[in-house]
Formats: sequence, structure tokens, C-alpha cells
Amino acid sequence: MQLIRKKIKFIPTVDQNIEFVLSENVNLSGFQDDIDNFVAEETGLSINDVEDKETFRYLPDATMTMKIYFYSGTSYSVDYTYAGFTTGETSQRDEVILRSFYLMQVYDSTSTENQTLLHTGYYNGFNFIQENDVDAIYYFYLEDEDEFTNLYIPQWFIESMTGDTVDLYCKLSFYNAKTGELQLFSQAHGLLGSFIKPTTDEDMYTTITLSASTFQYDPSAMYAHELKNTDFVDKVNNTVDSFDNLKPTYPTGDTFLNSGEYVEAD
Repeated sequence: MQLIRKKIKFIPTVDQNIEFVLSENVNLSGFQDDIDNFVAEETGLSINDVEDKETFRYLPDATMTMKIYFYSGTSYSVDYTYAGFTTGETSQRDEVILRSFYLMQVYDSTSTENQTLLHTGYYNGFNFIQENDVDAIYYFYLEDEDEFTNLYIPQWFIESMTGDTVDLYCKLSFYNAKTGELQLFSQAHGLLGSFIKPTTDEDMYTTITLSASTFQYDPSAMYAHELKNTDFVDKVNNTVDSFDNLKPTYPTGDTFLNSGEYVEAD
């Protein structure tokens, strides 16, 4: 359909006929610039810039092992009582432990000034608290069918790689639903996971090697010791919003008034 502009002089006391020309003619000569400008202006107002959220899934090419050590104030132990839970809360699978979770964040660098977060994974109490299997609570042997081990890496990052492999950096923390706070971990360790005092930013991470062509990564064993640098831990927890998960108080009465109140009908 052809776009035609016409000016019509309107005379209030005189009847007028307005012609509408319908045509199969698609010749837009002379009008295309106007159309392009109109489309550009309108779409610019109504459409946000496109942001590519495409990701590729990468699986571990071997079993991922992870051992967690909590700090009691004097020593480390693979025991959730050191994290503030009671033995009963753990053995009875209480909500405060089931709603807690491990958080794994994968970055392209260990430098906090310019690193990019590429992936976030969760491993909650419904997964890590297992009946009649105490060791599995603290020492995890995770396979590729465990969702926690699946990394979803943005397509733009894969396309920016200059080779087939790249090192990525995993940071581990634990959200304690009983206290509403994050517990952070250092991954510096000695022989068989023995504790070593962290001294650099790199000690907060475990390195994994990702292969773009195989859609797999080589997982490193994680021996994580709770970090007790009070200033740093407090600074992180100041960014965590906590709220009480309370049951709503329902109104009583069977009649709703315009004032927003419920009353009993007479």
C-alpha cells in the first residue's frame, strides 16, 4: 500500500468529500526516508537494547569432590554444630538446615576489581542432608547428574575465548538459614586438605579448566575452610537482605467495607 500525504482545507459550512486511494502499488519512492525515521523513533522508545542471555552447559569430566570445614572459634571440623546447628536439627532434617545452601560462584578472574561473574550454582539442604549417610553430609562426591556441577557459561564469553581451553575460578560460600548470614571459605589447603592460613585473594578460589569444544571442564577437589576475617565477613553480610518468613495474619469477619476492614454482618 502506498503512503500519500495530502493537505485538506476544512470549511465548516461546506460539505466535503475525502478520497481514500487504495492501491496494490508498493512504490515507496520519496516516502522511504519518512518511514525509516518513523520506525527508528518508535522502536527506540518502546524496545530495550538486546541483551544476549544465551548460555552453554558444561559438565565435569570426572567426579567433583568437596569437603567442608566449619570453624568453632578454636578449631575446624566437618560438623554442622560448628556452623551453629544442633545435632537434633541435623538428624531431624529441620527446616533451618534444609533451607540452608551452598553457593558456588564461577568467575573469569580472581581480581575483585575487574572480574566477571559467569555462573552461580546452589546446593541446598534437601540435597546435602541425607538420612543414614553422615559422611555424605560433609564430604561430597558429585557427578554430572548433580545439577550443582553443571555450569551455564554465557555464549559471549565462549566466543571471546582465544583458544579451546580457559581457566575459571570457583568461590564457595554457605548461606546459614538459622542465622541469615553467609559463611565464607578459604580454599587454601595443604596435603589431604589440611588447613593453611589464606594470604591472598587467590586463596578464596579453586581453579577449573574448561574446554569449549568438549563442553566439559576438569574439576579440582575443593577443601574449603571457613574464613573468620570478621571485617571482611561482616562487609559481605551487610549486602545480604534478611527478612522473617512469617505466616500472614488473615482478617476476621464476613463483610468487607470500603474502609478496607472486615466486620461481622449484623
